[in-house]
Amino acid sequence: MKKSRELVNIVKCRKLQYLGHIMRNPVRYELLQLILQGKIDSKRQPGRRRISWLVDPVTKSFDEVNDPLKNGSLETVEPNTLEGLWDLGAFSLQIPQDLGGPAVCSPLKWGI
Repeated sequence: MKKSRELVNIVKCRKLQYLGHIMRNPVRYELLQLILQGKIDSKRQPGRRRISWLVDPVTKSFDEVNDPLKNGSLETVEPNTLEGLWDLGAFSLQIPQDLGGPAVCSPLKWGI
């Protein structure tokens, strides 16, 4: 056990000597110094990432696809939107619950 402890101390001493050698010669061992010190230059600041990848599609959607001025001037719903609503069952009949229909709240009941 004593021999292994001596060996550990020798290795530790040699590591420190090598570290001193690297730190005294910044031109030759620049990469090793960066690795040992943990300093890495980067453009990004520390902290949470910006969600700029999400901002562009959302603004594009509101500007081009869902333009309120265009919707107000048309005063109609586009055929593609109507077909999608029909496929989703938005225009299906609602059977009252007392006649065997599902217990679903009718939008007409609330004036929607």
